[in-house]
Amino acid sequence: MSESSGEAMEKRLAGNAAFQQKDYDLAITCYSEAIALTGEPGDPKLFGNRSAAKLGKGDAAAALEDAEKALELDPTWQKGYTRKAYALAAMEKHFAATRAYEEALEKATLSVSERTWFHKKLQETQKTAMKMARQLPVEDEDSFIQVYATLRDKREKLCTLARFWNVMTSPERFSAFQRFLEIMAGKQEGVEPPEGLTEERMTALPMDNYADLEDLPTWTTFFAELGMEDRLRVLERMWNTLETASQSLV
Repeated sequence: MSESSGEAMEKRLAGNAAFQQKDYDLAITCYSEAIALTGEPGDPKLFGNRSAAKLGKGDAAAALEDAEKALELDPTWQKGYTRKAYALAAMEKHFAATRAYEEALEKATLSVSERTWFHKKLQETQKTAMKMARQLPVEDEDSFIQVYATLRDKREKLCTLARFWNVMTSPERFSAFQRFLEIMAGKQEGVEPPEGLTEERMTALPMDNYADLEDLPTWTTFFAELGMEDRLRVLERMWNTLETASQSLV
């Protein structure tokens, strides 16, 4: 072992001891010094340890950066995915955290017991993500589509589409209707709407059949703030998650 390697190990152990004592600032300093002594390309475990210390300090964004660096160095290291998922959950990016667990199951070297643990964490995080998705602002389009695709109640899916339809103006609804005609015609552009169907006839949908369902204003706000092309894309992606019978109802 070289002198620098020995010093790096000493710093790592000092960082571990500080972490156990919850002295996160000292742990971060020790791990940073160990990383500098190790040199390129770097030790993924040091970045993973520093990620845990940064998360302990409350700096989830910095913890995520170190977790991603650890995985860049070793995509098979299972603790890198754990660090990433914990950081994302702390940032309330719960669906992104589920993807971290899914990536671990796909890419990491796991024992049988570790695979079981990751499956359990994935299921727990999915439940949390679904619960929080009904309360928090939508993270991004991909996260929303993931939430929508996992809805079990077909009526809730159709209700959400109806709410989004009602957010739009009559001309916007006409454009959306035109897009769905093109989708059903196999992406063929320029499909003509039925004769007599005009913008004026693109009225709001009645919501009486969905009166028993929970209103989700954060979802409606997300859709309302999108530009028209983004709205059309989101509606198409939502439609693609539906079963054939529900697509026919649309």
